Amino acid sequence: MAFTWPAGWCAAYAWLPLRGAVPLPITIEWLLVTLVVSTVLATGLTYLLFRDLALWIGIRREIHRSNCPKCGQSLTGLRIRSVGLGYDPANRFVRCTECGTEFCMLDIGVTPRDLVPFEQRAADPRIGRLR
Repeated sequence: MAFTWPAGWCAAYAWLPLRGAVPLPITIEWLLVTLVVSTVLATGLTYLLFRDLALWIGIRREIHRSNCPKCGQSLTGLRIRSVGLGYDPANRFVRCTECGTEFCMLDIGVTPRDLVPFEQRAADPRIGRLR
């Protein structure tokens, strides 16, 4: 954006009749100041727009991470079924209540903590006082 904006601005100034539509400065010095200021503003606003879009997409993915990959139903609060002994993540399964599909938690990238409802995620109230 920092390179295409000034090039497009200069091309538009050279080939389009902008004097009647846009109030531009008369001297070349003020034209350069206008070009530099508008380049900084356009580049900064484009950066902020793409940054906010990336943050929105990342937060949305994090929120919907514990949803069923097939139907989109939330898997939060469901019982985790384990096969065999031990805590091997490859042997833990969860079944969607909406579509009935059973998923290995390792395959869909969900941990048991992701399935605990947010209201029940709490630390021990004595955490700072334990010695």
